[in-house]
Amino acid sequence: MLPIGLLALALAWRLLPTGRGTGLGQGADYLGATLVTVGLSLGIVAIVRTAEPGVGAGSTLGTGAVALALLLAFVWRQTRAARPLLPLGIFRSRLLSAANLVTVLVVRPGSGSSSSPRSTCSGSSATTR
Repeated sequence: MLPIGLLALALAWRLLPTGRGTGLGQGADYLGATLVTVGLSLGIVAIVRTAEPGVGAGSTLGTGAVALALLLAFVWRQTRAARPLLPLGIFRSRLLSAANLVTVLVVRPGSGSSSSPRSTCSGSSATTR
């Protein structure tokens, strides 16, 4: 069985046009990459920790606060980086912003419903007599 990464690499090698693009040769925002990676990772840790220690636990709140601070630092960094990972100017597009809002409104209500214990049994049909 061929690992999917090797298959993707072979397809990319064959199908993608050869060109240098911007790449990393002209520099990269390593600080921004570090801020967003650690911030998102800690955000996930904070969300996962809400199950066991609880939402109000100091460790959960502290981890969430650090994650939020790092993500805000990432946004600040993107306004000043010579080569930002996420050019914030793209959010000036009303069409893009509206599409993102619609995506959040459509996807958010259904997220998590499949993991709810109530979704596996409906009403009185789950009771035994």
